[in-house]
Amino acid sequence: MLQIYDDQHRRIAGIDDPDDLKIEKTLSSGDKQISFSYPKTGSEIENLRAEYYIRTKDDEYVLKEISTGENKNSYVAQLNIEELESQEFLYGFESVTQTARACLEFAFDGTGWTVGICTVTKRRTVSIDETCNAWDVLQEVMDTYRCECKIDSIQKRIDLYEVIGMDRGAYFIEGLNLRKLTLKSDTYDFYTRIYPVGKDGITPEIILGVPYIDNHQYSDKVIPRYWKDERYTNTTSLIEDATAKIEEMSRPYKAYTAEVVDLAKASEKYKDILSYGIGDTVTLVSKKTRTKEKQRIVKITEYPETPEKNTVEISNARKTFAEIQKEETAAATEEAISISNRATKKVLEIGRAS
Repeated sequence: MLQIYDDQHRRIAGIDDPDDLKIEKTLSSGDKQISFSYPKTGSEIENLRAEYYIRTKDDEYVLKEISTGENKNSYVAQLNIEELESQEFLYGFESVTQTARACLEFAFDGTGWTVGICTVTKRRTVSIDETCNAWDVLQEVMDTYRCECKIDSIQKRIDLYEVIGMDRGAYFIEGLNLRKLTLKSDTYDFYTRIYPVGKDGITPEIILGVPYIDNHQYSDKVIPRYWKDERYTNTTSLIEDATAKIEEMSRPYKAYTAEVVDLAKASEKYKDILSYGIGDTVTLVSKKTRTKEKQRIVKITEYPETPEKNTVEISNARKTFAEIQKEETAAATEEAISISNRATKKVLEIGRAS
């Protein structure tokens, strides 16, 4: 059942049987989204308004998108993190050599959100130069501390873990619970040697004897990359994070999309051996694609009414949400500068011609 609250957080209605209900969960950001349909002749149609709140038994969402149809309207609601998005840092944000908990408690101060469980003990520096909000800080924390989060949007709590999920021994296998498997693999960002540089030019050489760290788990090729991050003032921390980075980047990126039947929810018989959750490690077995390997679940799309439509994205996830956003922003900025330079050049050429 979906509970509907108005924009003042007053419960006003409930929907027992929404059509086409879909729930999406993402590991990289901890975010969730739901979508559903509702008949245009339904008794609660007037209560489904943009910016109203939708509650499930586990989470609270904000209704963000409404698409009208001939017989039904379609709705999309995003996880309610309004207070985090409203906590703005106009001149940027900085937390120097703090724990993840201390950093987030500072960022969340006054929002009503708290940090619950936190198994991350390392100290790092988080520095964002441009205007940002507390949600941006959370994403940066997960990138910098190489950790993952669970979001309780009803209790307004963030739990931080080194790694979410576990290896429960679950597997997806053709003929049982795996209906279709597709694979995307590439080595565009592949490298086997990293040259990390921190603040004031610190490198691993003072401890390791060489200024680089190698990992040849997949290939004996020497493919170097230079990584500079002036937030690192401690050589040991620099080495620790550079080692983790090269561990991920020195193997081909693989991402599977699996159409699965959630037998664990359909039958008690399979509850203990086939149940899975976000972040869990599962074994993939497919004769068609000649696949047998373990990967982590990085995204789950669930259809509570029609679980046979469920899909799971499984990957040796390397890039965090923050890293991807940085790359996209950098690429967009570079393109904007390039366009600006071309335009300036054109104006100068026209000026000289006249």
